[in-house]
Amino acid sequence: MPNSRKSPRSSSSNKRHDKSKKPKRRYFKITSILKWLFLTTIWAALFLAGVVLWFGSDLPNIDGLAQLSRRPSIEIFDIHGNPLASYGDFYGKPIDADKLPPHVINALLAIEDRRFYQHSGVDPVGIFRAFFVNLKAGRVVQGGSTITQQLAKNFLQSKKIYSHADRSLHRKISELLLAIQIERRFTKSQILTMHLNRVYMGSGTWGLDAAALKYFGRSAQELNLYEAALLMGLLQAPSLYSPARNQARSEVRAKKVLDAMVDANFISEQEATAAMAMPSSLANSARQTSGRYFTNWIMEELQDVVDTQSQDLRVTTTLDLNVQRIAERTAKRVMDVYGKAWKAEQMALVSMNAKGAVQAMVGGLGQGDSFNRATQALRQSGSTFKYIAYLAALESGYRPSSRMDDRPITFNGWTAKNFRYTSTGSISLINAFAKSVNSVAIRLGVRIGIPRIIRMARKLGIQSPISPESRNYALVLGTSGVNLLEMTGAFSVILNHGRAVKPYGIVAVHNRQNKCLYRHKNVDTEPVLDAEVVDGMKSMLRQVFVSGTGRLANFGTMPLMGKSGTSNKGSLDRDLWFIAMTPKHVTGVWTGRDNGNGMPHLAKGSPSLHLWKNFNIVLCEYLKDPENAAWEDDDGHPNESKWAFLGKPGKRISGDVSKDHLNHDDDDDDDDEDEDEEEEVKSKVTSSKKASALPQSQEKAAVIQNDEDDNDDDDDEEHDDEDAAYSDD
Repeated sequence: MPNSRKSPRSSSSNKRHDKSKKPKRRYFKITSILKWLFLTTIWAALFLAGVVLWFGSDLPNIDGLAQLSRRPSIEIFDIHGNPLASYGDFYGKPIDADKLPPHVINALLAIEDRRFYQHSGVDPVGIFRAFFVNLKAGRVVQGGSTITQQLAKNFLQSKKIYSHADRSLHRKISELLLAIQIERRFTKSQILTMHLNRVYMGSGTWGLDAAALKYFGRSAQELNLYEAALLMGLLQAPSLYSPARNQARSEVRAKKVLDAMVDANFISEQEATAAMAMPSSLANSARQTSGRYFTNWIMEELQDVVDTQSQDLRVTTTLDLNVQRIAERTAKRVMDVYGKAWKAEQMALVSMNAKGAVQAMVGGLGQGDSFNRATQALRQSGSTFKYIAYLAALESGYRPSSRMDDRPITFNGWTAKNFRYTSTGSISLINAFAKSVNSVAIRLGVRIGIPRIIRMARKLGIQSPISPESRNYALVLGTSGVNLLEMTGAFSVILNHGRAVKPYGIVAVHNRQNKCLYRHKNVDTEPVLDAEVVDGMKSMLRQVFVSGTGRLANFGTMPLMGKSGTSNKGSLDRDLWFIAMTPKHVTGVWTGRDNGNGMPHLAKGSPSLHLWKNFNIVLCEYLKDPENAAWEDDDGHPNESKWAFLGKPGKRISGDVSKDHLNHDDDDDDDDEDEDEEEEVKSKVTSSKKASALPQSQEKAAVIQNDEDDNDDDDDEEHDDEDAAYSDD
């Protein structure tokens, strides 16, 4: 039988054979791994090359990185040179990072990029750190972008390649590639310099030097530790942390930057504490100033004056910042005391001198609201439009003492009634105007004709379109929409001795080289109203404060002239107007709701009347001596002790205010007072108290009736002493 055991020689031979195979297998595995690594590297390189070619094809040339392109800046100042607002891009002088104080650069590095000098544009360590911090927090609390990437992002956005809202992968890859290019081309110092010159820092400022000037009124080289921390804290979210918008939030952010500097061993805890203990005050240019509605209007007007696209501009305006603050503060207070009780939501105010120079403008009471109710809102003016109708009547030959039937009048089923006024048969025009008797205004419209009234409106500067449906006799009751600015300007014609007034706000425009590009010129044009007409209207406007709807607004220190007006929606008030003048200024006020909904009518005067009165009380106090602080309190606000409120709003008045009235005026709410100053007229009244339903042709044919009786209390009065007080400002 065969021997099954292997010989020792054969066994040793097999072992040698197995040992010789193992190195070959190892060599084969290593060769395979190297081959796959080589192939993977090749494919990865090709892929990366493709990415670079694909995403880098639209990258801009970085040769222009140090060049700054921007929109022109427009700075707006009040009449005394106080800054009001800035528009466009505001830049300071280019800075050199090597010449800045060390704490400025350290503040930047501590909060934005501590490994700036260790990476080459992209920081993997920072990216992974931000990833784990955000993962732990469950939200994005830290970014991984380097300063170089931020510079790249800024450059791409400035070239309009990507928008500020773009969060796409394409943008991130382009940003990374451009950051690497920047690091290869420029030194670290150059990168810091370009970044600090280009970065946006809130409130329209670009670059560190512009921000230092805007917020602290000094150059970037003069920034202290606290100021550097605050400015570097803006970079994450300039609008959110801007001290001009929220100083408390910006201080919290500044402390975070100081803490980061301590953590990075740039400063000690004692230095950080000392910096926060003595924060710098903001420059006037950084403070949230008044007059945003006004400056927005100025930007619209500026387009018609100079080219705003080619150079930086400095605009001096007619606005007086102190007067503006008086207006805003008083409007807010009146809204709290009276407006809310009336269910009003908004108020607007315009105040100007006899030439039309606007010195205060309140376009609304909302925060961040851009709709200007003084210039953009077209609202029914109610009985303030009677001012225009009565001027047309005076121009046609009527006199303030002319008498008119005061009974309700009906046309084709529509009746013009009177609100809380008892007809006596006839009334003088001066009293009809003061008491805002609707039926008399309608009769005037019938007699002189609507085209004549429209022509008068145009002569006085009313530019708003008068719709065809408003071209009827109800127009005299203010049914057509107008804005507050043009209506106030129309009243200024009386203060300007009958000459046309075009409201304006721009005094002069200069460029950065202080070259004057525009200056407003007051030119005395030919009067649009005869002196006799002006004098007649003055007597009627005065009577409003003596015995009419403006008595509650009379503060008795000077002759006052004006007219109230109200439009209605059913039984509710919709628009509350009061436009009146002191010897130097005309002020128009509107109160209402943006949606046009009605408001209940309360006693003790409308919010518009109270705003006009209290604004002018403090204004007159200010104008006596602008340098005297008697008009303001310790915080620079109008002195509330100067205001003259009449307690809380009165009870609701439930008069018959139907849609047939169209408007009413009842700012004179003294129910106990004798409404009639025409007792002797009552004895002469023989006509029926029923509504007059004369055919339109008969009304037009009616002759002008003048009461020439020397004993008539309504004869024109001489006001030479009062007229002398009304002079140009």
